[in-house]
Amino acid sequence: MDEGLQTFQDREYAFYTTQELAVGEELVLNFTVDQAAAAGEAMPGTEDPTSPEATTPAEEGQQSLLRTLGLLLAGLAVVAAVVYPLVTKRPRAALPAAARPGAASGSSPRRQRLIAELADLEDARDAGRVDEAAYEQRRAQIYEELRLD
Repeated sequence: MDEGLQTFQDREYAFYTTQELAVGEELVLNFTVDQAAAAGEAMPGTEDPTSPEATTPAEEGQQSLLRTLGLLLAGLAVVAAVVYPLVTKRPRAALPAAARPGAASGSSPRRQRLIAELADLEDARDAGRVDEAAYEQRRAQIYEELRLD
């Protein structure tokens, strides 16, 4: 029985059904070419071989787009992995002018001890032995003692 045209995966197909077909029974279909339709456009469900859709399947174009996006994202990940550590690395805090080595030729032993303690404190922070809050607090104390000295 002719069920007419039906759309399947965005294409139109002629749909036929049968009932009570026994196992092993032969099914014979006879097709005839409609000359008027053959002279016009292509039959439903067929593609014109000269159309752009026929030469490049949609899936191939999408695969190319996905491949390009994947390569772009991979490139961005590599750039981020290289740039992020450079951007987030904190520079060492500058010593006050009075605390710089050679700033005062007659530095007192107390001042030299405070400067050494400040350097040790920064090394301990960089190594992760001192948390940031304790580092900031002790650093402020050392700077204050250096200022008063």
